[in-house]
Amino acid sequence: MTLRLIPPTGHQIKWKDLRKIADFSIENGFWLNSGTSALTFLLESLKIAPQSGIVIPAYTCPAVAAAVLKAGHRPVLSDINPDTLNYDLDQLVSVLKNQKPAAAIWVNLFGLPSSIPDLKIPVIVDNAQLPFTPLKPENAAAEMYSFGRGKPINALGGGVAIIHQFEHFKDLNKRYQNIPRSLFVNSLFYLTKIIAFKLFYHPTRYPIPFHISFLRLGETNFAPHFKLQKISGINLRCVENIFSRFAGIQKIRSDVCLKYCNILKRYKEKIGYFNMNAFSKFPIIFKTESDRIPISESLLDSGILANTLYPFALNVQPGLREILNDSFFYKGAEFLSKNLITLPVNEFIDDAVIDKVDKTFEKFYS
Repeated sequence: MTLRLIPPTGHQIKWKDLRKIADFSIENGFWLNSGTSALTFLLESLKIAPQSGIVIPAYTCPAVAAAVLKAGHRPVLSDINPDTLNYDLDQLVSVLKNQKPAAAIWVNLFGLPSSIPDLKIPVIVDNAQLPFTPLKPENAAAEMYSFGRGKPINALGGGVAIIHQFEHFKDLNKRYQNIPRSLFVNSLFYLTKIIAFKLFYHPTRYPIPFHISFLRLGETNFAPHFKLQKISGINLRCVENIFSRFAGIQKIRSDVCLKYCNILKRYKEKIGYFNMNAFSKFPIIFKTESDRIPISESLLDSGILANTLYPFALNVQPGLREILNDSFFYKGAEFLSKNLITLPVNEFIDDAVIDKVDKTFEKFYS
């Protein structure tokens, strides 16, 4: 067992984050128990017929597809461009023309924002991996943010749906009122998660949960069964208070990402990366598939947990494959599923960790 293992993402949660200190509000916001619930709420509220097609990226979190199905619609896949981590626009145009979906979900993977073209259908922006910003995305009917484990604001739960074009939605307030309130037992469970996170997030203790197989840490699974609930008061306070000190968290991430960029720029012929962003986890795209596993294993031997993010294109994701029944080869999605890893970005990344990353890549590429 590795005695010291850097968690792949996140930031510390402080006890004061659970007290009512901050005063944070989002105009037109509907607060729910998760980002997936917030996305489902938006999809259920769209003025479209049941079982309508909803375009989603072929490479994204399976929870996006789960939200579409939970809302009573059909996921329609469109490929992703590895150079932008967003839709392959040529294929998206083809999908819109030939399959005539009723709406689209625009996912800002890793928090890389991009301009949204006018698709002539309602667009919901999935900002689960983007820090909250008050800037309104152009051509977006609505957007959602997530505050779950590993997200930029890591409050271990919660999500918010924000409306920009009300004409595309129906019965928003009524639907929201009908969503069950969070029960007292949910608040107790949430507090238990906070305690466990605080106990085991430190690198000297993170190996304990990491090596407990049934916790399935780091795995990406399709989980279609979830309940929409309003966010609990303690969860909302945690989001508010983390947001109030978020600038300091982002400064740490920005410094770490800059150091990674200074290392990786020597190997541009071997890998692709995105320069100067305060990612919550730093994406690296290997140009040769065979490099990913040995480098990931070497980093793990050094106590650095490099995740592979989503290991499948959605049409071959176990559990979802049988539902979609889509045999199309999504070239960009398949490439990313086999060639992408993420380096950890958090307050435990010191010069010693940076040096280990540097030596790992130097070992393989120099």
